[in-house]
Formats: sequence, structure tokens, C-alpha cells
Amino acid sequence: MLTTSSYRHTGNVVQQGELKISSTISAAEDVTRGRVLLADDLVDTGVTLEKLLPVMRSRHPEITELRTAVLWKKAVSVYTPDYCVCNLDDSPWIHQPFETVRGLRYRGTGSTARPRRLPTQWPSGARRA
Repeated sequence: MLTTSSYRHTGNVVQQGELKISSTISAAEDVTRGRVLLADDLVDTGVTLEKLLPVMRSRHPEITELRTAVLWKKAVSVYTPDYCVCNLDDSPWIHQPFETVRGLRYRGTGSTARPRRLPTQWPSGARRA
């Protein structure tokens, strides 16, 4: 597992800021060589993955192939992952089960209204983005 962080809370507003990348990868085996699949829940703006890939290649030159996979790809993304379960035609706020959303202002809307939820049924099989 590799931890990154770029979203910051300022009062009730969540904004993307400087990308912080952990210096270590937590795994049962050495995953820093050969073929590596970097998986994430979603690609929002795409900035995190766009900045992370060169860092991974620089830190781990033993990686011979580095691919990316996500569950959701938003329409606004500047990065296209290698594999994607669901390409979204727009850029909805995605509620994660671990998030507290009550009272937060949703980025870009200035509203505290609860954004729409994504469908709970997945398309059959992952597809290449």
C-alpha cells in the first residue's frame, strides 16, 4: 500500500492542494520490481496519478512495467488509467463509505446539499479505458 494525500479541509470546504507521497510501500512482498499494477478507487482530476507515476519510476527503477487500474474515472480527469471499471460521463462527487459528508461544502458547488449517488450495480467486467 502506498499512501498519498492532496485534499485539505479548510473550515467546511475541501480543496486539492500539494500532493504528499509516502516514502515507503507497505506490502507482504517486494512489489517494487518487475510488473506493477497501481490500483486506486477513482481518478478524479487525474493530477495524483499523473504526478505519482514518474515518482514511482524514479524511486523504483527495477519496475519494468507500471500500469494503473481504477473503479471510476471522472470526465474531468487529465489522466486515463490503463484499466477502468466505470467511465463516468460527468464528474459526480463519489461518497466513500468512510467519509463524513454532513455539513461539508462540496468542492466546486458551494452547496451543502447531498450530491447524487452513483449506481450500485457495476457493468459486467472491467474494460480498458
